[in-house]
Amino acid sequence: MTTLNIGILAHVDAGKSSLTERLVFDAGSIDRLGSVDAGDTQTDTGAIERQRGITVRTAVAPFLVGDRQVNVIDTPGHPDFIAEVERALAVLDGAVLVLSAVEGVQPQTRVLMRTLRALRLPTLVFVNKIDRTGAREDGLLADVRRKLSPRVVALSEVRDAGSRRTRAEPRALESAAVATELAEVLAEHDEGLLARLVDGGEPPSADEVRAALTAQTARGLAHPLYFGSALTGQGVAALVEGIVGLLSRAPEPRPGEAVRGTVFAIERGADGAKVCYVRMRAGSPRRGQRVSLRRLGPDGGVVERAGRISAVEVVRATPARPGASGGGRGDGAYAMGGGDIARVWGLAEAGGATSSGTPPRRARARRRRPPSGFCRRPWRRWPYRASRGTATGCTPR
Repeated sequence: MTTLNIGILAHVDAGKSSLTERLVFDAGSIDRLGSVDAGDTQTDTGAIERQRGITVRTAVAPFLVGDRQVNVIDTPGHPDFIAEVERALAVLDGAVLVLSAVEGVQPQTRVLMRTLRALRLPTLVFVNKIDRTGAREDGLLADVRRKLSPRVVALSEVRDAGSRRTRAEPRALESAAVATELAEVLAEHDEGLLARLVDGGEPPSADEVRAALTAQTARGLAHPLYFGSALTGQGVAALVEGIVGLLSRAPEPRPGEAVRGTVFAIERGADGAKVCYVRMRAGSPRRGQRVSLRRLGPDGGVVERAGRISAVEVVRATPARPGASGGGRGDGAYAMGGGDIARVWGLAEAGGATSSGTPPRRARARRRRPPSGFCRRPWRRWPYRASRGTATGCTPR
């Protein structure tokens, strides 16, 4: 089984948690669709999150598509909790940027998109709430291309937007008009397509356009866009196809590699113990194993602390059963593939992470610095704000 870690990012109230709930429900990981208004979604578990209907902490919700497990990492949309988003970006294989079909492109949406483009992280765009009064299609698509990226390609369209009869329909690449429209956007980074269009010869085939779209999406150059509604489920099936078909899976580690991972979220268990969410890069952790925890200190140097794993629980999707995590909090080692996420107990010195394995360096952090939209905010030293005091990598001692 292969693993894909995707992040759901958006401006607050665009529908991130509702989309996450819909994804895991449609895949059969849960047997009842929760609601943000009712405070019973799978990812918003804190008292404040349930009372106010907002996401405060990063949460993981897995589901299965064929032989692939997709770990959905739901992130906060409110700027006050941007540090949670920063840490999540370090462990993603791809992202889904959610917009509201009514409000359109909002301030945090632009900041997030600039960051995703700077990191060249494969990104899909999902326009949510097409069933709400005031939902737009053509005007919104123009705004997205003008304010976010001109290389957004619409792979679905809306019928009867803003009504109860609203439906999202996929656009057929077999249509010459659709294939040519997409090819014109993709030709900027594909000389073969550009030559075909300029020479006025035979239009590109659906397979050629699909191959170019897949390649450019993986490189973060093109951004497929889907319309839909998380509440009704319209357009979500097409989005899942895009997630599985267009976003690259996590690389498989080489056999025999030592345990390496990145801590990207921390919670407290019922007994008050610290529980770390670790995206595994290599190896399989086991109970009793000693690891080194590395983070950047206040002076930019590497601070190393020792830790000992007391329990491990692999995040696994279990069809038709609430909870959607399995593997058990057990004693032995767990066979993990590249990209698996584990809940680990016993790492008292760990913090939220932006690096793993090899000690983090200032130069590497500077290359990943996002655009100025982050720098004007209180978290202006991104990613140093997260990494100097909290970044943690795990390697065996």
